[in-house]
Amino acid sequence: MMDNWKNELPKSGRLVLPIGHNRDKYLIAEIDSCLNNGVNYVCTLGQQCEFIRDRFDDSVVMRRIKNGLSVESEEDFEFEPMTTWHNDFDDGVRFAIHSAYDDYVEIEKVVLLNMTDDGELERVERAIQIE
Repeated sequence: MMDNWKNELPKSGRLVLPIGHNRDKYLIAEIDSCLNNGVNYVCTLGQQCEFIRDRFDDSVVMRRIKNGLSVESEEDFEFEPMTTWHNDFDDGVRFAIHSAYDDYVEIEKVVLLNMTDDGELERVERAIQIE
């Protein structure tokens, strides 16, 4: 997996679209990189979309605990990244591009984070064209 994607992330107003089919051993490092770079929204796709979304949520909670922040109520997470998972690949791509919304920051860029061996760029491009 390329490490230079981290340098390509804009500093705000972005949604990350991770695609994963396996429980990748590098997943936690990728999640930490996304969170360290202030991602606003995460829409996961692929065979492990729910697992990946859960790992993002777990990482957010652990970071809050580590920093002495509350995790007692839903309001505690108001400014944390929203996370969703999508079993339907095409619908998930379209949701990420057209429907994902942050109350506080305009989402200006969708960043594809391909964590698959075979690549999914063509599949993403087809999903965009289906509109």
